[in-house]
Amino acid sequence: LYWRTSVPGHPNCEKGGFDGPVNDLQAMEAMIGNLSNYNSRTLKYHWYDYQHQNEIVLDLLTQTLGPDSFEVVDAYYLNVLRPDE
Repeated sequence: LYWRTSVPGHPNCEKGGFDGPVNDLQAMEAMIGNLSNYNSRTLKYHWYDYQHQNEIVLDLLTQTLGPDSFEVVDAYYLNVLRPDE
């Protein structure tokens, strides 16, 4: 079994002044986690919950199948640094 982590969009990415990837994981997670960056359209996606939801799925897979029964394609850490919706 292969499971790919979910990757959030970035609220208000068009207003962030980004012209490419950002090499600061903490800054990008802080931006995604700050609810004041969301509007009525982006709030419904719950991007601020994605990392927590990834962790829940990984815990359930480990408990149910065992740690050696699946592979994780971790797209989260690579793509969270791309400031786009």
